[in-house]
Amino acid sequence: MVCNEYAAVETSGEFRKGSSLFYDFGELKKDCFNYFGIKYSTDSYARGVITYTKSSEKYFEDFFLEPSENGSFYSFIDSILDKRKSSRFCSVSFEPLNKETGSFTLSGIGLFNREISDREVYIQNDEYMLGIDLLWGGALSYLEDLNSNVEAVKVDGRIFVDSKTSERYNTKSVNNNANLINRYEPGRLVQQSYYGIFKDGYESGEFMGNT
Repeated sequence: MVCNEYAAVETSGEFRKGSSLFYDFGELKKDCFNYFGIKYSTDSYARGVITYTKSSEKYFEDFFLEPSENGSFYSFIDSILDKRKSSRFCSVSFEPLNKETGSFTLSGIGLFNREISDREVYIQNDEYMLGIDLLWGGALSYLEDLNSNVEAVKVDGRIFVDSKTSERYNTKSVNNNANLINRYEPGRLVQQSYYGIFKDGYESGEFMGNT
């Protein structure tokens, strides 16, 4: 199990709800990693848990797999924006979600050392600048119209964003590069929204006539 390589495992078993299929790697020490990959096959939706250590502290992290005959899953470990990396991979376990029992084959595990981005990432063209916040799930957190006269002013302790606001409120603009997205807290960002239900599997739910 080496950084930037896949380790062939090829082991199969049956797993049950409440009783995980567990693979112990005995705190195998390797070069640093912050990204992992799983190659697998299963006939069930599954919850997986990896464990690893950093500075003698053990971390447990969940991830989820869909049924597949030749599946691959990739993910950064948590807190990558805090520059966390590990050199000891301990174990991985799997449990079925949508059936009492299921079959599972683990055919490979990869550990990788990936470059860590800044928390906020931006792209732009001649008209707009768009930004996402990785700590807030990759939601859209910044939108600037580069060719407009939108500006921000502060009046009685409140910030107003609009076109020609300094003229309208007879005050000085505090920011001519105004963000058109309210990012006071994560729920106000532009992001995907899903309605789920408390049943086994990934059945879609309904809210006010919308699925």
